[in-house]
Amino acid sequence: MGGRPFVAEASAPTPDLAVREVLEHCAREGIALEYLRLHDIQDLKGARLDGLKLSNCKLSSVNLSGASLAGTRVEHCTFAKVVADRGTRLDGSVLDSVTFEDCLLNGATFKAASLSSLRFEFTEANALDLEGASVDGLRSIQSNLSGWKAHMCRLKSVEAAESLVASMNLSENQKAAVRTLAITGSREAAAHYLRGLEAASAT
Repeated sequence: MGGRPFVAEASAPTPDLAVREVLEHCAREGIALEYLRLHDIQDLKGARLDGLKLSNCKLSSVNLSGASLAGTRVEHCTFAKVVADRGTRLDGSVLDSVTFEDCLLNGATFKAASLSSLRFEFTEANALDLEGASVDGLRSIQSNLSGWKAHMCRLKSVEAAESLVASMNLSENQKAAVRTLAITGSREAAAHYLRGLEAASAT
């Protein structure tokens, strides 16, 4: 949007659909949105937002259940009280310096996504699908991140591994496997890592 703030806040129920149409149009046309503020938008369930580009935005009390956000690029944004579910797909997306506050994200899909400097605060993000994703920097504050599906997920730093270790209920052997994967990236370590993450949800 040329660097100019684009503000769209809806307190009444009727603007929700209009906001959805604007966002879907921006996604289709490749229009980047900066400084967007969305609040109390429930009509984004099932929205087609593939390729959406957000920078320095805040979305609060937004329902993204069943929404498709494949290939999105989200930078320096905050999501507060946002709802996502197993139908929410962010495959191939790029998230950099993104904070999730008091969100419910259980089951959302991030296959082959690039995730950097993520922060989870008081958030439920269980059973996320991170198959083939890369993670570089993750911090969890009083959040639940168990049962992640992380086949061949790549940890780009020991710090990312330590964040996962601190956030999940892993045995000492499982913790060692996560750290080894971060350092070596070996296929054997990846197999141990996967088993460790899946076992965490059953303990």
